[in-house]
Order: sequence, then structure tokens, then C-alpha cells
Amino acid sequence: MPHCRACCCGAALRPGWPQEKQHTGRTSLPEEFARTLAWLCDPAAHNLTGAAIPIDGGWTAQ
Repeated sequence: MPHCRACCCGAALRPGWPQEKQHTGRTSLPEEFARTLAWLCDPAAHNLTGAAIPIDGGWTAQ
């Protein structure tokens, strides 16, 4: 059975871009998004399907 997963990434810290702070108190690094995406591709995530995972520093939780 195929799995359907999505990551909803917020703003990331990039050179030259304004450093807006998230609700968590700091801007996310691109590597933090990558670790979540890598985990979703791992067999350990086989029970997670039909989910959208927000990685947005708490914006969707406000």
C-alpha cells in the first residue's frame, strides 16, 4: 500500500533573508527540515500515512 505524507515547511534561515523569529523563539535551519523529510523516507515511518506535518515554528498552533 502506498503512503501519502506531506511536510508543510515554514520560513527557514537563509543568507540575506530577514531573520524573522518563530513562536519557538528562533528561525528554523534548512537542516532541520531535511531531518524530518529523511525520517519520512525511512522504513521506521511506515505507520505514518495520510498526514501533513507542519514544520513552521508553531505558526499553525497559534
